[in-house]
Amino acid sequence: MVERFMALALEEAQKAYRLGEVPIGAVIVQNGIVVGRGHNLRETTKDPTAHAEMIAIRQAAQTLGGWRLVNCDMYVTIEPCPMCAGGIYQSRIVNLYIGSMDPKGGAVGSLYNIPRDERLNHLVNVEYGILQEPCSQIMKDFFKKLRIEINYGEMSELAKGHAWKACKPERARGFESRSLRHLKLSIKFVALNGEVAVPCNLQSAVAGLKLS
Repeated sequence: MVERFMALALEEAQKAYRLGEVPIGAVIVQNGIVVGRGHNLRETTKDPTAHAEMIAIRQAAQTLGGWRLVNCDMYVTIEPCPMCAGGIYQSRIVNLYIGSMDPKGGAVGSLYNIPRDERLNHLVNVEYGILQEPCSQIMKDFFKKLRIEINYGEMSELAKGHAWKACKPERARGFESRSLRHLKLSIKFVALNGEVAVPCNLQSAVAGLKLS
C-alpha cells in the first residue's frame, strides 16, 4: 500500500520532469483515498512557494474543507525543504513517507528535522526510503539532462523563439554564477558577433534545447 501511493507521487514527479521543473511529486492520502496531489511548478508559475508538497497541501485542504488535514498521510519523492516541512507540521499531517533524502537542503533529517522537533506541539511520524531508487534516479536524470552545451545551430534556432537573448560576455558570466550554479546547470555560452546567448526564461530555454 505504501509503495502504491509513492508510485503516484512518482507520477507527479514525472509531470514536473516533462515541464522542465525539478521532478518532485507528492500526494496526500486520507483513509486510502488521495485527497491532494502536486508536483513542482515554481518555474511555470513564477511562484517560489509552488513546491509539490505545498500544492498538495493546498489541494487537500480545499478537498477536506479545513486547514487541519485530519488522519492524512503525505508521500513525497524527495525529502522536503524547510518551507515544506513547516507546511507539513502546520497542516497536522500524521505520517510522512519519503522516497529519497536531500542532504543539501532537506529539513526532515538532513539539515534539520522540523516535523520531529519535540519543541513543537505536533509530531509527524516519518518513514524513509520508500521506492528510494526511482525517486533518486529521476532527479539524477533531470540534472544530467541539464548539463548541456549549446552549439551554433541550436542557438540560432532558439533565438527565433525568444527563449534566449544576446548579451556581452561579462554579463553572461554573472548570469551563470547567479542563476545556473544552484541548478547544477553547465552551459557553454557560444559567441556570436562579440555577444553570447543566455536564457531569458530558464524553463523555455531548457525545454527548447536538443539535450544529450
